[in-house]
Amino acid sequence: MVAPRPTRTQGGIFAFLRSMFNQRTPGRVAVSIVFGLLSLNALLQAGLAAIGRSDDPLVLTLLQAMVGTAAAAAGWYLHRRLGTD
Repeated sequence: MVAPRPTRTQGGIFAFLRSMFNQRTPGRVAVSIVFGLLSLNALLQAGLAAIGRSDDPLVLTLLQAMVGTAAAAAGWYLHRRLGTD
């Protein structure tokens, strides 16, 4: 008979690791802010190119939009997920 695998809610090492990596520290808050600023910059550059205020190539505009979206998702994840129990 195989013993059931421990889950995250049963405590032990899983609870320790979760508490260790889910702490909201000043460094993680700073990284979240940096991702937010990078997202804002990339999306503003893509927006300016979309309305014709920049002569950047289409590929660069699309890349800036993708980078801005990814940075926004990372910043939002860090802001919402870290520090919750």
